[in-house]
Amino acid sequence: MKTFFVCFLTLLCIVQINAQVARRAAQVLKTEHAPKIDGILDEPEWKNAPPADNFTQFEPYNGKKPSYNTDVRILYTNDAIYIGAMLFDSKPDSISRIFGSRDSGFELNTDFFGVDILAYNDGQSSAMFGVSAAGVQTDIKITPTIEDNSWDAVWQSEVTINNEGWVVEMKIPYSALRFPKSEAQIWGFNLYRHISRFGEWSSWNYINNQINSIISQSGELKGINNITPPLRLSVTPYVSYYYENNQKTNSKGQQFKGGMDLKWGINESFTLDMILIPDFKQVQSDDHQLNLGPFEIRYDEKRSFFTEGTELFNKGNIFYSKRIGAQPTGYDNVSVNSNQKIVSNPLETQLLNATKVSGRTNFGLGVGIFNAITNRSEAVIEDILTGDKSYVETQATTNYNLLVFDQSLPSNSSVSLINTNVYNKNLMADVTALDFRLNNKKNTYSFAGRGSFSNVKEKNADRVTGYSHYVSFAKTGGNFLFGLSQNVESNNYNPNHMGYLQSPNEWAFAGNLAYRILEPFSIFRNVSFNMNSSYGMLFKPRAFTSSNIQTSVQATFKNYYSTVLYIGGQPLGGHEYFETRVEGRYFYQEPGTFLGFYLSSDERKQLSLEIDISRWTSVSEYNQQMISIEFEPTWRITDRISVSLENELGFRNNSLGYASHSNTDVYFGRRDIKELSNTLESIFIFNNKSMINLRARHYHSSAFYKEYYFLNLDGTLQANPENYTENADVTFNAITLDAGYTWRFAPGSELSVVWKSNAMTYNKAEGIKYRSYKENINYSLDAPYVNSLSFKLLYYLDYQVVRGLLK
Repeated sequence: MKTFFVCFLTLLCIVQINAQVARRAAQVLKTEHAPKIDGILDEPEWKNAPPADNFTQFEPYNGKKPSYNTDVRILYTNDAIYIGAMLFDSKPDSISRIFGSRDSGFELNTDFFGVDILAYNDGQSSAMFGVSAAGVQTDIKITPTIEDNSWDAVWQSEVTINNEGWVVEMKIPYSALRFPKSEAQIWGFNLYRHISRFGEWSSWNYINNQINSIISQSGELKGINNITPPLRLSVTPYVSYYYENNQKTNSKGQQFKGGMDLKWGINESFTLDMILIPDFKQVQSDDHQLNLGPFEIRYDEKRSFFTEGTELFNKGNIFYSKRIGAQPTGYDNVSVNSNQKIVSNPLETQLLNATKVSGRTNFGLGVGIFNAITNRSEAVIEDILTGDKSYVETQATTNYNLLVFDQSLPSNSSVSLINTNVYNKNLMADVTALDFRLNNKKNTYSFAGRGSFSNVKEKNADRVTGYSHYVSFAKTGGNFLFGLSQNVESNNYNPNHMGYLQSPNEWAFAGNLAYRILEPFSIFRNVSFNMNSSYGMLFKPRAFTSSNIQTSVQATFKNYYSTVLYIGGQPLGGHEYFETRVEGRYFYQEPGTFLGFYLSSDERKQLSLEIDISRWTSVSEYNQQMISIEFEPTWRITDRISVSLENELGFRNNSLGYASHSNTDVYFGRRDIKELSNTLESIFIFNNKSMINLRARHYHSSAFYKEYYFLNLDGTLQANPENYTENADVTFNAITLDAGYTWRFAPGSELSVVWKSNAMTYNKAEGIKYRSYKENINYSLDAPYVNSLSFKLLYYLDYQVVRGLLK
């Protein structure tokens, strides 16, 4: 740790002031008459505004003139900034107008126009507002390391198509932005255009594709004077109705609920966001799967409050928001005797409220504060004979806190200090991290690192402390790239009360080399060659664990097909310490090799396909092999209807893995593992404000053991242990269905109706048999389901709008 901080402080002291490169400047015109947002630029103010034009290609031909001209005019009033864009196209009937859900603009391969605003002009944080030729809005918060498309601002846009091309008209209220309080505003600024049929991206301020940073290459917007950051105050109250039919517990229930989301701009820089009486019942179901490994499976966060505007809170890699409202820590500790039964044992803790404050000062200091409180959780146990009930606490009322300071530095660099704290009457868990990224003037080299310290004190237990650090040095710009990194985690390092770490006790090194050709040539749009390697050890004792090497070739062709060929292996095998579940014991995995191939077709076509096939084999006597096949066809039936079917098939034959242990005796098994997943997604768009979506998933996994072994002290296996009689066979099935209708009837307001259905079956040991795919489907359909239907209405109320209406 001492070496880490010495390196950090030394390099921090030698960071130089960012060299100013040529940046274009766009001028904005003030108007007293706000234009009507109708996609028609017929107001005289648009003609009087100075043009922002002469775009330059970003790809495929970086630096070249784009296929068609783009003319953008910018106006502002005391309340909002207005963008009017004429996107010329000699073939208007060829403009791609594919409909999709909000924030899907970059995924649809449709014609697209975007505006990037960096109100603090620091190259660290931007707000991107974009709209497709079908009128679908996309807004994204962008930082050097994160693109957050869960952020939803409230703004207006309209699109029309005419004989000269297509027109975009936008109104972005100042309440959707954070900007400094100064007489003359100078914002970082850029404009983007995508022409789908050419696969062409262009920008107003030139972006060098050899530099791995887009927002640091913005131009400037000048001419906005004497505006005052408005009082940013909005509330979004909601009412909801929820009905559930639970066949597992043979119960039915319904619930009426109300709450609100409050947003308050404390000043021009900082915003408070609070959710009161949250309701997450319409959140998409997690993709559950069978876990045979020693590590917890990480699931993506889908609750909007915990994904929107959290770019500051993700600094330091010590925050995993799904810990909040998760399964109670004492859920598995509830036990009963023969005269008792468990009446209820909640799977999730109840979130009472959550608050976050975030923003950035004029001096580039970002501050984030987060707090959430979950209610006490308890299991109810009933005496079968007397009917008396008793209560067992599974988790006390718990307070979750996070504090972050992030100072932006020249050259798109930054340094951050982050702290998380979890507290209840039985626990105090504290983690502090220092995170930094230092770039050179041209943003072509980067030195980054992170140091963390954990401090955990549980009731009636000794305090446990641990630490970790990560450092990397990389060339991030140009054709030739490289990177070197080291990751260290002490054996007692534990960020998992509010973060996520599979396992501590690691000392690892990694390196990579790459060469990329970004300019089109021959049949290729671009090509890259990559080589990665890593070597891992335990932190304590310093013992070998793993070695990996991989090389790959990636190419995108001029016909818009893409392919990747990758090959690699584990030349030294591995010592798997965590698979044994017993400290100090390891399993010796023989060396192995893998080969893989990926192909994606032209996604602009009505029918497209993605395929990924890989095979891993071991040189051991057990004939271990793993085959993975993934293929996903997507059919865009019309510009409003699309269907995709993602299929994943995995077969691990003669796989060697943990079966059981007793004290220090560890037993392994040779097993065949089958894993199948089919996910159907369909969307029907009525217009850019109303849609129906459907997502159905079936997942099956099974493990059937052929032979059992005793694990020797040297990591090898001894067949047919005499004292082992258990059966570790297991099967798992899961079916989930999420269907919903959404209508955005006003800016920031929507009505949603969601039907969810899920069933899971888990069977272990005796009585398990192999089932065909059809039998598994039928078996899952016969399982008890949990069905729910919910209605939710939320309405966005902005103080400035309400004030104007009252006037």
